[in-house]
Amino acid sequence: MSGIEPESDVQQGGGDSVTILTQYFYPEVAATAQLAFDLAIGLQRKGWRLTVLTGQPSYRGGEKLSRHEMRRGVTIRRFFNPGMDRRRAVGRLINAATSASLIFLHLLVRRNPGVILVDSTSPFLPVLARMLNMFKGTRYVFLVQDVYPDIAIKLGYMSPHGLVATVWNQINLWVYRAASHIIVLGPRMRDVVAEKQSSTEAEGKITVIHNWADGDAIVPRRKGENWFCQKHGLTDGLVIMYSGNMGATHDLESVVIAAKRLQDVSDIKFILIGDGAKRDKIARMAEEMGLRNFLLLPYQLRDVLPFSLTCGDASIVTLEPGAEGLSVPSKVYSSLAAGQAVLAIMGETCDVVDIIEEGECGQRISPGDVDGLVNAIRRLYDNPTLLQNTKENARICFDVNFSKTRAIDSYERVLRQATTK
Repeated sequence: MSGIEPESDVQQGGGDSVTILTQYFYPEVAATAQLAFDLAIGLQRKGWRLTVLTGQPSYRGGEKLSRHEMRRGVTIRRFFNPGMDRRRAVGRLINAATSASLIFLHLLVRRNPGVILVDSTSPFLPVLARMLNMFKGTRYVFLVQDVYPDIAIKLGYMSPHGLVATVWNQINLWVYRAASHIIVLGPRMRDVVAEKQSSTEAEGKITVIHNWADGDAIVPRRKGENWFCQKHGLTDGLVIMYSGNMGATHDLESVVIAAKRLQDVSDIKFILIGDGAKRDKIARMAEEMGLRNFLLLPYQLRDVLPFSLTCGDASIVTLEPGAEGLSVPSKVYSSLAAGQAVLAIMGETCDVVDIIEEGECGQRISPGDVDGLVNAIRRLYDNPTLLQNTKENARICFDVNFSKTRAIDSYERVLRQATTK
């Protein structure tokens, strides 16, 4: 999902410094990498002096990039990792631990990194920020993209009373307590994180800032005028799409089975774009079922996204049972920007469900409920007026609540508080 950005860079601003610590950054295809890139550029344009410390790419087939780069006014330093298969947990951990160790050594000798903004894409980077706070008094803001180890516990990958979970929870509490501020992605996630601390510790420290999409580049497009739709035969009928990470917390199996159930309806088509731990399984299922209405594509280049993300009428957003309040799939924002009806395959107590119900721009389906998914799709297919109204509501919801400018302004306010605290 990444592409080559224009080569022209601007000069660094003369304001306060912020150092972003993240496992994934430009030109990675992960949504978190693209969001971090947008944020860095946005803050730089507001006068902040930006440095990003990150690992070498994990999504790009072992490709190694320059260790030091200036991109659009943002200084990027990439640190070595062994490039192990990120689709395996051990591989991800080894990659993250290696680059985090080198980043820590770099920051130990760096005179003044300014305020640090560290995200949860690596379990090691927040610990690194906490240690720098302890050794050097460096202030940091903690961005919680996903709540770990809670997700691993809820999905059955880890015992809630095991040694790893117990230690991890204690480390997280240690990180939370020293953070100048904690940013979460939704009200449900805020409640989960607040419960991990005392009311005194959490009061005034946690801020909800939703993720975003580029609402200028990703706009509703007529399929007949969209070259991506034309290229892949998606100009007619109802197109159901999924674009993003095909990971362990995404119920994509129900989507494949629903495609099988609807295969006899010639003008309902499914397109899945992305990669991740479940991609091979999804590909095997589609092949074994002999699906004719199903297209599986890899991540698309960044400059293709305004067309690939707008080729559907309805967008699938999924979250496995138990992950409610622990994660907010970022694809919901691009779906809203694209003006697509949202089919949310997840439990009731999710931030995404709250968004689509309040905005009247989608429908929730319980995970594993293939009948419910098929019925939701048929409802949109049989009622063109409902489909059109839902799509229009989606873009309105985006414009009112989830623009990139709005989010970056909120980040700046939090960082400004951290620098003056």
